[in-house]
Amino acid sequence: MLTLVLMLLLQSDITISQNSKCKNKAGARDADWVILYKGPAQNTGKLLASDVPGNWDDGARDVAQEYQM
Repeated sequence: MLTLVLMLLLQSDITISQNSKCKNKAGARDADWVILYKGPAQNTGKLLASDVPGNWDDGARDVAQEYQM
């Protein structure tokens, strides 16, 4: 058991966590947070990345689309 724990700790690629970042709609700057609302029969969602509740914006991609880097 101890050997297994040591092996897992020594594999740095699985022990280092990823830091996800939210981006603004243009993808140019980091955003502190984003709220996504997706209705049940919609493929895209509405994004709120602002302090003003009236600033909902259409999402640029389908929510079901896999994340691509």
